[in-house]
Amino acid sequence: PKINSPTILTNIAKAKEAEGQFKEAESVYEKANNYEAIIRLNLEVLDNFQKAKLTFKQKSQTPHCAKMIAEYCSKRGAKKDSIEFLVLAGQRDEAFQIAEKNEDMDEYARVILQIDERNIDENMKIAQYFENKSQWGKAARHYEKCENYNKALKYYIEEGERSISDMIEMVGRVKIDPLTHELVDYLMGEKDGIPKEPQHTFKLYRAIGNTRQAIKIAITIANQEQELGNYKYAHEILYETYKD
Repeated sequence: PKINSPTILTNIAKAKEAEGQFKEAESVYEKANNYEAIIRLNLEVLDNFQKAKLTFKQKSQTPHCAKMIAEYCSKRGAKKDSIEFLVLAGQRDEAFQIAEKNEDMDEYARVILQIDERNIDENMKIAQYFENKSQWGKAARHYEKCENYNKALKYYIEEGERSISDMIEMVGRVKIDPLTHELVDYLMGEKDGIPKEPQHTFKLYRAIGNTRQAIKIAITIANQEQELGNYKYAHEILYETYKD
């Protein structure tokens, strides 16, 4: 209890390990702040994955520790955790291959977006994977991260109406005229013969700052809502547009 030297404490912990006193060894490693040893002990002997994972996340996010956890997960078939820790260990190619083989690219994408969101090469790989799987919405999101806005809009449109808010957010942010025209055509039904709700076109013009068009559409929507007896909603649209 009176020893504070990390080196001496680590030697004591190793001696405890050799004697099979693993919980006591863990306590001494903790006093020595030897987090790598704590992770190793919990993985190899104590079989306490949650403790190893928590120690990694809170105390010791080193590539070596990530690699230890990734190997532990691989041996036990825990593919999701294996993908995450291989990425954190800097072994992205291996993690990508596991994700591809097990059709678990969502997990790989989640980890990449969490730690390296702006990596164009990574997002391109993920986008192409989802594109080949015809998962248009997911492909679009990653093409957007690559700043390939033409492809992103193309696949958002392919995904359909559930992605309209994503389209409007992207086009409103980048403000590229050809993209705006393409999205307007889609919302007006030029592409598929199905005009979308006018609220979407209204939101688009608000997003790109085209006040004149936004006002025209707001008045049209308000008139339609009044005809349906929805006076409160009609008033809301006009008032919010006026405030903008």
